[in-house]
Amino acid sequence: MKISKKAITLNVGLVLMGSAVFAQSLNDAKKAIDAEQYQKATSMLKTLVNSQASNGDNFYNLGLVYLRTGYIDSARAVFTKGTTADPKNASNFAGLGQADLLSNNATSAKTNFDKAVSVAPKDYKTYLAIGKAYLAQDKPSEDVSKPDFANAITNLTKADELDAKDKDAEVFISLGDAYALQKKNSEAIGPYFRVADIDPTNRRAGTQVGKMYKEARSFPEGEAELNKVIAADANYGPAYRELGELYLQWSSFGTDKEKAAKGVELYKKYMDLTDKSLES
Repeated sequence: MKISKKAITLNVGLVLMGSAVFAQSLNDAKKAIDAEQYQKATSMLKTLVNSQASNGDNFYNLGLVYLRTGYIDSARAVFTKGTTADPKNASNFAGLGQADLLSNNATSAKTNFDKAVSVAPKDYKTYLAIGKAYLAQDKPSEDVSKPDFANAITNLTKADELDAKDKDAEVFISLGDAYALQKKNSEAIGPYFRVADIDPTNRRAGTQVGKMYKEARSFPEGEAELNKVIAADANYGPAYRELGELYLQWSSFGTDKEKAAKGVELYKKYMDLTDKSLES
């Protein structure tokens, strides 16, 4: 049977288009996680897990959403499925280690991190996932250990070295977070500023810079940074939350009740831009 060049071109185009749609869908899901739209991200990732059952990144990101929203057992189940579906993807082993840390099982966490490294020792994503896992305990309580900054920075630095072309902004965001969580703002600012060179559409780094100014009580500077983020993307919810927090703190140092009222309105805006879930 003779097949026309036009038909071949069309078929190839459909295949490429389908690949692009799936790739974009994972990217969209990650953006939803970053924007703290957890219900939306969960729905998208469940669809991806079913339609791309051999892609370990889908399982990993779904597991991360479960961890962020407090469902450790669900996260562990998803990560375990990910290790089976895509055994060469180390991220799910790192995810299991993160679940272990949140369950105060450092021994099991180390075993899973070692497994991740053995699976993909030259992939920067391995060390990025492990570094993020050590940072994930950023709300210490009696039941959860504090972040392990030394191990986090060691692994994130290794990820930076392996990502020689600096193609992943998440490496620098995580490095910035590692220092910012220790109130080492001068060390954090460099990695955060580096993000804009790699991914100009990223809003997390600018929001974090504004947050650091807020925590240093440099309110006008923080306000300016957060307003820049909002001007660039009016639908990025976390920037409104941080700006609302800034105005509420700023108002507590004076008698400007207008700033407190602005803070409340910004919290409402944040809720409108997320999924109004319990986590938000």
